[in-house]
Amino acid sequence: MGQLGYGEAFDPRYAISYVQTGRSFNVKPSYLIGNSFLNGFSTQIGVYGADELLIKNNVLQGFIGPGKKI
Repeated sequence: MGQLGYGEAFDPRYAISYVQTGRSFNVKPSYLIGNSFLNGFSTQIGVYGADELLIKNNVLQGFIGPGKKI
């Protein structure tokens, strides 16, 4: 998962990225709960330009760099 060397906020190639998605609320909910990420080639979770995004109970193992960038 992911691609080593692409970590800019405008082009993050992580396992999952939220880029300029704005505010998350009950009409437009968004969350990342209870997932697992194993053996990735970059950061696993990237959040840029997203507000009130719920991220909890995720398992990250065997990745290069930080587990998540917020």
